[in-house]
Amino acid sequence: MASDIVSKVDRRWYMLIFVMLLEACRIGQVAFMSIVTDPIKSEFNLSDSGTAFIVSFIYAIVAIFSAIPLGIVADRGNRTKLIVASGFLFSLFFAAPILASSYFLLLISRIGVGLGHAGMMPLKMSFLADKFGARDRATAFMLLPIGGSAGAWAAIAGGGYLTDLYSWRFAMFVLGMTSLAVTIGSWMVLREPERGGLDGIPVANRKSLGFLATMTFAMRQRSVRHCVIGCIVINFWIYGMAWWLAPFLTRSFGISVAKASALLGAVHGTVGVAAVIITFFILDKIGKDDPVKPLWFLTIASAILTVPAVIMAFTHSLTVAMIMMWLFLPMGYIYIGPVYAAVSTGVLPDMRGQVSAVMGMVSGIASTAIAPMTIGFISDLVAPRISNPLDSVRYALLPIALTGLWAALHFWLASKYVKEDQLRVATHDDHESPNALDRSRWQYSSTTNHPEPTSIFTKLARLRFFTVRR
Repeated sequence: MASDIVSKVDRRWYMLIFVMLLEACRIGQVAFMSIVTDPIKSEFNLSDSGTAFIVSFIYAIVAIFSAIPLGIVADRGNRTKLIVASGFLFSLFFAAPILASSYFLLLISRIGVGLGHAGMMPLKMSFLADKFGARDRATAFMLLPIGGSAGAWAAIAGGGYLTDLYSWRFAMFVLGMTSLAVTIGSWMVLREPERGGLDGIPVANRKSLGFLATMTFAMRQRSVRHCVIGCIVINFWIYGMAWWLAPFLTRSFGISVAKASALLGAVHGTVGVAAVIITFFILDKIGKDDPVKPLWFLTIASAILTVPAVIMAFTHSLTVAMIMMWLFLPMGYIYIGPVYAAVSTGVLPDMRGQVSAVMGMVSGIASTAIAPMTIGFISDLVAPRISNPLDSVRYALLPIALTGLWAALHFWLASKYVKEDQLRVATHDDHESPNALDRSRWQYSSTTNHPEPTSIFTKLARLRFFTVRR
């Protein structure tokens, strides 16, 4: 019996390693595209905004429209099979540009990659939340970004080298085949966990919640709501800027794509991984039994790291710019564990896939659609109006750098309500699913008095159909 328990525990962490490898492939593919914007721009004779459209915007649009259906499936279907299917999809489509000689074929490739990536976030978060209990969940989610950071480093450094040596198409082919190998390994290792079994909230014998009920419950949880908004802002801030850092370095400092790739890869691979590991040990000490302190940590980190982001956009020294990048870019990794742990524990087990899907969807809109396109448009607007048009990206990055303060505000607000919201989930009596068409039977319970709704959106968020009225 003891050996069986040890085997299960070991297998759980073993599966986490493969989920981390899949995350490394996914983040690596996203990061690589940020360093080949200029080669793609030159080959297809595009503007900055046109490059952002095919590299990031169309990818984000597909991910947006795919995320919610896949999140619903993640809460009802076999997540292991869906993770593997998503891995096969994004691996093959990412490698496809080796055959793509036209703009249209590259567009099809980006659509396929977006569809594959869309499923990974809700599926892996729901999968891990049922592999790890509430006490270890933050630890597992905190380790996950190590895979993303290492993947970004390998893709940027290795992919940049292959791009200079051969072509960006060949580099994408190599990265796609690497992802395919990891996906095959995951297919052999991952096993589906019992949904809600580690939280004492089994869901096998009741109907799954509808999307409207899930979203209303999640947004009514104030800590979840503020974590979601903070996640969106962090993605807009960090990853929006990251899309344009390679063009910023090559244009403003006159270095090659290979050198820019090596410098950025070092940030992701060394400082990124180190920051995640250090944050893991800090939060493991202060936040194991207190869900408030990890959110305090994110509040302080977001506010402080806004300063180097602003300095990087101002400076004309490559050395200073790189030091500032080393300071603020790791924020894109260290927020993931605390935020997703707070959100996963702040909703019911059969809501996690859908909520993670919405988080991934809106974060994707911010990081791969709105932010890159905004920076591209500002760059195109500023270029004809300054003495050195190559410096236009610098001016476009500056307003984005200030949004870290906005993220800090929401993490602080989330910390005020996280204990109350998690207690509400732990004491939730929900032996049958709430029926959205019979709202009179359901009542949201809380010890906190809330002001009367003042708008139609607030009234929708206050619908009362979550706890059985006794």
